Amino acid sequence: MSRRVKDLEGCPRSAHMSVSAFMALLAEDQQRYPRYHGELYVELHRGVQTVQALIKKRNRQCESALRELEMLDVMGDGPGLPPLEAERIRGLWKVLLKNQFHDILPGTRIPEEHIESLQATGKLLETAEALAAAKWEAAEGKGRGAVVRSSQGRYGYVMGTSGPRSSVSIIGGPGHSPPDHLEGEGLGATLAPQSLYRDQLSRRLGSKE
Repeated sequence: MSRRVKDLEGCPRSAHMSVSAFMALLAEDQQRYPRYHGELYVELHRGVQTVQALIKKRNRQCESALRELEMLDVMGDGPGLPPLEAERIRGLWKVLLKNQFHDILPGTRIPEEHIESLQATGKLLETAEALAAAKWEAAEGKGRGAVVRSSQGRYGYVMGTSGPRSSVSIIGGPGHSPPDHLEGEGLGATLAPQSLYRDQLSRRLGSKE
């Protein structure tokens, strides 16, 4: 093949040689080439941009679902809530990691690979969400379904939870009295300002003092 393309119209002229000989030729003319500092890699492999938006969206959904599942698995260490087998969760992570290959996220694989990836991550997401739902149901049955538990003897202040799981448990009784403060349970999206930090920052930066 190297002999055929040595001087073939339409093809760059090329020659077969050893790596050492090639590097020696580069060294002789190195001033002609751009210089890179640090890691040299193909930018398309970052996965930050894609021509297959659904693949990247599904990837993020799977990451969030597995994170929630692992959190619930830790919560399940209490009485009556046996944790999921570690191998089961590890198996789901392996499926996701396989579909985070650098040619899959940016959408540079063949169409069949895109279809296969969406099928695999779709099944993963369905499984993770079903397992998480079962965990939440079991936790709520044991009175442990709150995502926030506060017991600081009136010094705790929980304000503005949001999302599909936004319940709060304020623990009272002996050793926990008076109870902590709770405001805006499940109403976090309606709070104004949304961020006290950003509100104070804007006030300070906008101040004339």
